Amino acid sequence: MDSKSLFVSSMNSLINTSNEGILLYGAGVNAARFIIQCKRKYENVNILCIADIDKTKQGGMLLGIPIIAPEKLLQYDTQTCVVVTPAKYCLAITEKLNKLGFNNLLYYNTWNPRVIYAAARRNKVIAEKREELDALLSENSEKISAVRQFLQHDKKSVYVFNAKIDSLYFGRNIPLESLHEDNHYFPGDIISLHEQEVFVDCGAYDGQTTLDFIRRVEDYRYIYVFEPDPLQFELTQMTLDYERIERFELYSMGVHKSEGEVSFMSKDVGASRIKEDGELVVSATSLDALLYDKPARPTFIKMDIEGAELDALTGAEKIIGRDRPKLAISVYHGNVHIWEVPYWIKTNYPDYEIYIRQHLNINETVCYAVRKGSAHAE
Repeated sequence: MDSKSLFVSSMNSLINTSNEGILLYGAGVNAARFIIQCKRKYENVNILCIADIDKTKQGGMLLGIPIIAPEKLLQYDTQTCVVVTPAKYCLAITEKLNKLGFNNLLYYNTWNPRVIYAAARRNKVIAEKREELDALLSENSEKISAVRQFLQHDKKSVYVFNAKIDSLYFGRNIPLESLHEDNHYFPGDIISLHEQEVFVDCGAYDGQTTLDFIRRVEDYRYIYVFEPDPLQFELTQMTLDYERIERFELYSMGVHKSEGEVSFMSKDVGASRIKEDGELVVSATSLDALLYDKPARPTFIKMDIEGAELDALTGAEKIIGRDRPKLAISVYHGNVHIWEVPYWIKTNYPDYEIYIRQHLNINETVCYAVRKGSAHAE
């Protein structure tokens, strides 16, 4: 059962068990949507109040439901179900509600249960591998220190870098979650987009990042799109065809350090990747082999390829060396990419400035690299 179906099932169950009513957390647009949904579909559910930390909202009303401070939830039985409505900060909200004694939580945003589960699973692994993780930090202390120095020009990058390490190695996830920001792959304070951009989308998944790029740069020159997973490739092709996208090439290939065939695992939905014991064999290429002699030279390369980013960067050394494209490289796969990717970029191309940003709760951490003086950030 997917998370949306699970929410509907949980709501249907809630109708039959919540004789005393339910509580909401978060008095934003999702709460308004939920209230309207209840009035239309779950009219038997009695919404008692909405808790929100925003003091300007407390004492007010949202669609006839009173808004209170979170601490005032204690006037209700702690067994009462709390529907958490915000799309962001689910870990911090969950911790706050748990501290107040509320553990019967239902998440309106379907992504949040996955974040909670991922954090719990990661923390279990951290506890099991404490000595191994400590040794890994010790062995790489010089690289970690070097990357911190690379980031000194941008305080936000330092905060994200340190918070990511704390999350990966010590299970302190809430500080990282608090640094979440939108504009995934296109943060306006770093990435400056211009007409005639040539975008390379490595790991297209469903084509949405390519569409996001086009919405920002209508007068682009060309786009190269790569997706090795057969089903995701088909979805990407459908997406781009449906939107009638022009001036692009779509490749059913992985991006790696060289040309050839690689084992590929596609069973892990949303995280299909190159893997030695994968059930598929797919074609792979290096960007240098395929794109170096193309007339449309890359100006912006994005990679989210589930741990193969360093290999793919190695396979793009000539293009990066010649053209210095903007880079947006995911660094949340595995334990070491958070420092290995920025270290590789900066030591090979010292004229790049490095930035780290956090997107989508605790997962999507991205390393951005732009030539000095070309970013908006100060």
